[in-house]
Amino acid sequence: MKKRTHEKRKPKNGMLSSALFGALTSLALLIALLALFSLIGLASNNPHSLLSPFSFFSIYASAFLGGFISAKKNKGHDIIYCGALCGCIVTVLLSLVLWIFALALNVTSEPISWLYRGLMILASTVGSLLAA
Repeated sequence: MKKRTHEKRKPKNGMLSSALFGALTSLALLIALLALFSLIGLASNNPHSLLSPFSFFSIYASAFLGGFISAKKNKGHDIIYCGALCGCIVTVLLSLVLWIFALALNVTSEPISWLYRGLMILASTVGSLLAA
């Protein structure tokens, strides 16, 4: 008679939980980078000239790393979709925050901002591809 060993198998992380983890990590990194770059900008003579490069780098670097981390956490065959889903979550959350501030300030959104949001999803997807 054979003895069966009952091993506990760890459940595989789902794509949604990996994408949410990557999105939260991405947002935390975004906050840290924006705080760091705001201190650097305040120490410079002309902070207005540094605003666009710092903000674009912060957004796209955090989206890239969020996609990378979500794909590493997923360890599945759907890492491209996991990175894209992470980018979509980050994009939706940032769009909601920007929309709320735009309503408070009576500012309208420019059509080019949709291109920036698409690039954020693309950066997250590229990050997940490099995690493979």
